[in-house]
Amino acid sequence: GGFLDAARTEAAAVPLRRREIVHVLDHLLRAEDGRQGGERCARRMRERRGGEMSGGEQQMLTIARTLMGNPLAVLLDEPSAGLNREEREDLARYILRIKHELGIAMVWVEHDMQMVADLADRIHVLDYGRTLAEGAAEAVLADPKVVEAYLGHAAQ
Repeated sequence: GGFLDAARTEAAAVPLRRREIVHVLDHLLRAEDGRQGGERCARRMRERRGGEMSGGEQQMLTIARTLMGNPLAVLLDEPSAGLNREEREDLARYILRIKHELGIAMVWVEHDMQMVADLADRIHVLDYGRTLAEGAAEAVLADPKVVEAYLGHAAQ
């Protein structure tokens, strides 16, 4: 018993987790919003190496690889940096899917305030390492200190 049994049980679960991640990735890429390109995108991602993928596809692949380790939480550092609008929207749907279907907590650093407003349950805003505000997304994004720091002037 003991350690070896636990290790064997954990090793046996890894292929199941990989199938689950591929399943979630497939569903996301098939795009529930009716876009026809989702299935083609899923097929394309399976047929190419990571270095041949777009920035958005690489971000989704990186997150999927992280999820294969069965984490309790995932830390993302500016996941939308360098992505075009369509890629940011795809990534946002992917993040929501992970949150709702897998129930994995996600902590991320992000400067795309629209993405933050759309996806975050709670926000902690820092300005040069100093906390400006924290709490529910709507309240934090309306905080005058946050508006001043990110827009350079107080809200009118």
